[in-house]
Amino acid sequence: MDAVSQRCDGTGNMHQRLSSIGGTFERTSTPNNGTAVSLTLPLGKA
Repeated sequence: MDAVSQRCDGTGNMHQRLSSIGGTFERTSTPNNGTAVSLTLPLGKA
């Protein structure tokens, strides 16, 4: 398990769940600039 998955702030759970379905979770923080969160989910065929 990587460091992101071991966090206790809820983002680790989101990362783990997205990974289990082939998605990705990214979070970047910059001082005085806020935090950006990106979730990528695979879409099934309609």
